[in-house]
Amino acid sequence: MKPWLLLALTLMGVYPARAETLSLSEMLTHVMTSHPYLQAIEQQGEQQRFELESADAAFDPYVAQSVNSRLSGYYSGDVSTSEFSQPLSTMNGEVYSQYRIADGDFPDYNGQYDTLSGGEAAVGVRLSLLRGRETDDRRTAQQNARLAIERWQTSYLLGVNKLMYSAAMTYLDWYESHLKIERLNELRRTLEKQENVLVRKVEQGDEAQVVLQAFEANLLEIDLLKATERQKLQAAATKLFYYVPPKWVTRAEPVINSQQWPYQVNHTQLSDLRHHLTVHPLTDDLNLAIKQQRNKQRLAQNNLLPKLDMKAELARDLGSGPTSLMQTDTKVGLDFNYPLGNRKAKAKAAGAQAKLREMTFKLADAEQKLAQQFDTAVAKWQQSQDLTELNQQAAALAERLQAVEKTRFDIGDTDVFVLNARQITFIKAQLKLISAKVDELRAQLALYYVSAQLPAALVSR
Repeated sequence: MKPWLLLALTLMGVYPARAETLSLSEMLTHVMTSHPYLQAIEQQGEQQRFELESADAAFDPYVAQSVNSRLSGYYSGDVSTSEFSQPLSTMNGEVYSQYRIADGDFPDYNGQYDTLSGGEAAVGVRLSLLRGRETDDRRTAQQNARLAIERWQTSYLLGVNKLMYSAAMTYLDWYESHLKIERLNELRRTLEKQENVLVRKVEQGDEAQVVLQAFEANLLEIDLLKATERQKLQAAATKLFYYVPPKWVTRAEPVINSQQWPYQVNHTQLSDLRHHLTVHPLTDDLNLAIKQQRNKQRLAQNNLLPKLDMKAELARDLGSGPTSLMQTDTKVGLDFNYPLGNRKAKAKAAGAQAKLREMTFKLADAEQKLAQQFDTAVAKWQQSQDLTELNQQAAALAERLQAVEKTRFDIGDTDVFVLNARQITFIKAQLKLISAKVDELRAQLALYYVSAQLPAALVSR
């Protein structure tokens, strides 16, 4: 996780501020800090850090010990060799120091075992001059392990962004049904007051019983709409149990206002969100994957080269013994090999190059797809604004027409059936207005989601 994200989340509260309400910010903060899906991704990061430690361990120093004894035959003798080696991060090399001591008689073909009585001390270096000079398995593994940690960070941000988006969309479903039920309750209370007036008129003989029955159809329509919204409310609340503790949902009501909505959009913010597409975690991940593949390609190209390794050593015997062993020895050696045809290395190099081209095309595809998704989200946001304005006008008009029809009904210029139609139109216009306003919030949310800025926007707010 990015350091700024860790620090910010540590400073933020993760519990609802009040028991009776649950804001979107409170819920998303809990998701970011406590959800097991993200905790599982965090453990993947731990695994990547151990992979890097393992790759770094290839350059740890090591010691080696060997003992050789001739147990039978005309000659007899023992040789003990101790070596300390330090691998180098350049030229696939290593430096080493060695101590060897021999005791006994050796034939001429084993004469290199002979040492003076105090043994032989040596220092040397081993280097690759062709294959392994620029890169090798150890360096490639180390570089790619570091890149894998960076890729995990981008995967973590993508995971947080995706989880927050699904949680927020579920919250908005819950919020929309809650608003509609509240509005239907308000409308029902208003109609119940009108019904009480009608009941008195019917009892006094001023209105027919059918008028009251027709009016009650409006109340039934509201009850049917409420039943539908209650089902949606319960379904959304149940889905929220995946993101927060169930008691948070059952004991609280959703609340959104301009201060608590972290994903406001205006033209300046829209420009900033579009800019974030250039550093989107998805394209960052593909760029890092391309770097890893380039490292593999370099290794594959390196393996096309002949193997030419060099060894240089200075050795000095200590103690007493043959005069021939009393000088300082300078030793240099070369080791060369190259498979004829080298078809295996050529095939791997060609495959690595093709894989690199494939990933480059995937990056271009991802960039185009993100740009298209963002443009689509912008269009939906603009349309949602227009629809909100149109629904506000429609709701205002329906309210005025209902009020006029109510006045005409009271003075006897129209019948209850026309009034009912106006009232039903008004009720549905109110519900459509709520849907349009929540859809505008969904459209704003989608813009932040496409640009992968849901976590950053919440933390900065």
